[in-house]
Amino acid sequence: MSLTAVPALPLAGRQGVVLAVFIAMSVGVAQAQAAPATPSIIATMLKWTPLLAQGFALNIAMSFLAMAIGTVFGFALGLGQISLLAPARACARLITQFFRKGFEPLIKLRQRLKKRSLLGQRKAGRCR
Repeated sequence: MSLTAVPALPLAGRQGVVLAVFIAMSVGVAQAQAAPATPSIIATMLKWTPLLAQGFALNIAMSFLAMAIGTVFGFALGLGQISLLAPARACARLITQFFRKGFEPLIKLRQRLKKRSLLGQRKAGRCR
C-alpha cells in the first residue's frame, strides 16, 4: 500500500479573481433579497465570529486536555504492564485491552438496536 499525492488543480490567478468576484456578487444578491429589517450579511458575520472563535478555542482546549489525560493514564498503564507484580500486570493488560477493543462491541450493539428500532417504526408507520 503506497501513498500517492493528489495532483493539484492547475488553476490560474485570474480564476481566483473570478471566484472572489462571484462570491462578492452572491453576497450582494443575498443582501438585496433580504428583508429591510434583516441585518446585513457582514454585520451578521461580525456578530457571530467572536462566538465561533470562542467555540473553536474551547474545542482546541478540550482536545488538548483529553490528550493530556490520555497520556497520563497511558503512561500509568504502561508502567503497570512492566510491573514486577503479576496482578498489576494482568490488571493493566486487561484495562488496555478493554480500551483497545472493548468499545467496538458496544458500538455494534448500538447500531443494531438503532436499526431494529427504525425498522419497527417503519412497520408501524411512525417513521417518515
